[in-house]
Amino acid sequence: MISQEYESFKRQVKDASDIVSVVSGYMPLQGKGRNMWACCPFHQEKTPSFSVNPDGQYFKCFGCGKGGDVFSFVMAMERMDFPEALQLLAERAHIPVPERRGGRSPEEARLWEEGKNLLYRLNEFAAKFFQGQLEADGGRVAREYLERRGISAESIAQYRLGYAPDSWDSLCTELRRRQAQERHIVAAGLALERKSESGIYDRFRNRVIFPIQDHSGRVVGFGARALSDADNPKYLNSPETPIFSKGQMVFGLYQARQAVEGHRRVLVMEGYTDVIMAAQKGFPTAVATLGTALGAAHLRLLRRFADQVLLVYDSDKAGLAAAERSLDIFFEVELPARIVTLAPGLDPCDFLIEHGPESFAERLDASIDLFDFKLATVRAQHDLSSAHGRAAAVKSLVDTVQRATDPIMAAELRRRAAEAFGLPEEALQAELAGRVRPVRRDRPDQPEGSDRPDQPGLSRRGRAERELVQALLACPSALPRVAEAGELSDPGAAEILAVAARMHADLGELNLEELATRLSRQESVELLAGLAAGPTSPRGPAGAGAASFDPEAAVDRVFLDLRRIALEERLAALLEEKRSAAPERQEVIVQEIIGLKRELEAMRRRPEPAIHRQDSTPEGESLATQP
Repeated sequence: MISQEYESFKRQVKDASDIVSVVSGYMPLQGKGRNMWACCPFHQEKTPSFSVNPDGQYFKCFGCGKGGDVFSFVMAMERMDFPEALQLLAERAHIPVPERRGGRSPEEARLWEEGKNLLYRLNEFAAKFFQGQLEADGGRVAREYLERRGISAESIAQYRLGYAPDSWDSLCTELRRRQAQERHIVAAGLALERKSESGIYDRFRNRVIFPIQDHSGRVVGFGARALSDADNPKYLNSPETPIFSKGQMVFGLYQARQAVEGHRRVLVMEGYTDVIMAAQKGFPTAVATLGTALGAAHLRLLRRFADQVLLVYDSDKAGLAAAERSLDIFFEVELPARIVTLAPGLDPCDFLIEHGPESFAERLDASIDLFDFKLATVRAQHDLSSAHGRAAAVKSLVDTVQRATDPIMAAELRRRAAEAFGLPEEALQAELAGRVRPVRRDRPDQPEGSDRPDQPGLSRRGRAERELVQALLACPSALPRVAEAGELSDPGAAEILAVAARMHADLGELNLEELATRLSRQESVELLAGLAAGPTSPRGPAGAGAASFDPEAAVDRVFLDLRRIALEERLAALLEEKRSAAPERQEVIVQEIIGLKRELEAMRRRPEPAIHRQDSTPEGESLATQP
């Protein structure tokens, strides 16, 4: 659960942040009756329907339905997560942010912050070292590579590009000369420990270095491109550290931030050189993911600065597949996006060099609406000449429509989907009605109790995933088994388990307050707070039977439930596929169905783990119920 100190800090900030004063800093308000009114900042309107209630300290738009407290308003206006909004309001009210690190003492919290600052300093030193090596005689091979890619000296300086020498320990040697400890160099992701003997060696060798900076300009990690065909992988990133997570960072945001905020549009690419060449050719709003698929954390970061994303991926099969995989996330995060297609076989960097900025601008203008791209993809993947093919296509499209959490957007997508397949909207609405909408806990209108495993409306899988989080919080020693659950459908539960597993692996223990500080999603923090107080949690009520509760058996039972659910989902999918499968595919499907049914039957016969131990009874004591 969140510490009392942190809860007190939140209350203090909220009490000091009068909502009328905060909202007035963004737009003029006019008094009418007991409330203040303005045109809503979240949708287009001519007549004011955005109301601020000074007595209740909340806002509500009667046009689009958005509402909430002062935290919700700042989160929506600044595109921030809750911890960032809390810090912004605290700074506005001149309230010092407490050094909160769970159960650690103030001295331990101070050392933790000093440790992070040390990692920043080590990375900054490394960046300057790599820059110097690029300019030295030994950096000629890296300079030639950058020249071949058409990257100018100005771009090299702007993005702080460098070169890691073809040496085992050149960077480590320089850091040791400055009294850096080996364990700190490894913790910063700059070196690896030798396996056969003591000592460390450089992580990056004979590579072009692309420093990765956060949006404040601090160097948090590095991307490195091999210069020899014998070196694998071709691209190597810094490992996960306390200051770097590639699933939450993008390359080039620091350089692009001012332009992105001005245009309110960001170009998302796949490669470092794509971003650099785009900026060099007059498109300074480009960023790139760090060798990972574009995820919700990336989009939540980008929507703080931009109102629209243009996906500029390679126009080959792999690039289009990567674009398709990220589509549904945009509807869930509520960030408009368009797809930009280039000449086949050319990445954005090569396209800009061969065809020039004018042609690139034309491709941006010809970008495809995200939903239109999805429609084209669905059409290409299914045989629309058959009834089964059309049904499968509609179901696939409904998976996307279901992601839209904004009711106006959802209605528009339903209309377009129905129109595309010549179906009445009622048919799509009926399909959607039979499904459970993905839970969004970062919305101000989320009903109370949404953090409970047994929340009404949750799917069976959703309940099991939350039960798994609760069980693993009660039994941290089982966290290394988290991979057995596979990919979770609940993003909050997925983040909690991923961060908890890393924390337990690093520290050998799990502190819930510390865990809460490491979560990036407000919905994850709220889910953790709710689940951590449940009956199977380490903070749960110690009522009757608590002493006999077996946390390891609870973990086993939930993993068993998830396995059973996965098998049943696969079985249902196979039965659906069998209806329209080709004859040569039928036999394969039937054999897999038989195997799944056998496994499910075996699971039903297997006794489930008993999560309550049999209590021992002193000899001679009656087991009869007492009056």
